[in-house]
Amino acid sequence: MNPIHRRSYLRIQILICATACLALISCNGSEKLGDPPTYRDAIPTTAPDENLDLAKAGQATGYRKAVEQFAEACDSTAKALPKVDGGYAMLVSHDDAPKLIEKHHAAYLKKGYTVFRIANNFGIDGNPDALAILPTSNKFNVIRAVGTSAPKHDITNGDIINWLRRLEQTYPLDLIGAGSSWIECKLTTRLLDPDTLARKVYKFCPDIVDDGAGSIEVLAEQIKSTQTLYLWWNR
Repeated sequence: MNPIHRRSYLRIQILICATACLALISCNGSEKLGDPPTYRDAIPTTAPDENLDLAKAGQATGYRKAVEQFAEACDSTAKALPKVDGGYAMLVSHDDAPKLIEKHHAAYLKKGYTVFRIANNFGIDGNPDALAILPTSNKFNVIRAVGTSAPKHDITNGDIINWLRRLEQTYPLDLIGAGSSWIECKLTTRLLDPDTLARKVYKFCPDIVDDGAGSIEVLAEQIKSTQTLYLWWNR
């Protein structure tokens, strides 16, 4: 695929994924946050917590207050995500999205919640991104709740979670973005071997090179310069 065709293809894929996600956010409209009963979130583990009820956790008074506060910080309105139990999303500009995540991500993790990007429009045509919040600090609970998968490559949601769990043993990371067919993670320690990591990523997520970076070498440079893993699969 030549560079011009690749850019056009990526533009179409991005618009399809982002439009679907934003439709989910908007279809449920704004929801008033009441005063539901309290609920203590499960202690985060290194694997998804099979016993965690996100819908119930989403009713906790502390969490609902956190949703209100995050929406205020985003200067946006919190809207329930109908297909993500306990999840709320806020529309923000593409430029503001990474700044808001960087400013609030760690603080909300300490409270037991995860804030992350759930729709990325890459600034195309001025369309906004969407940030989300979930009542868990376990990144794998988030990925499971969002349902990230790559059916074209026969990669299930569980496959992605297991791959990340293995990867994290060598490359500690924070989840800062997740959608139906993509994830974005920030490396939390200094990366000494970007080439090795790039090869691992390409083996699991070939589309990121074949329809994106163009080569493993370029991917390695991107990972090194941004300290970020951005994986996406064609659907």
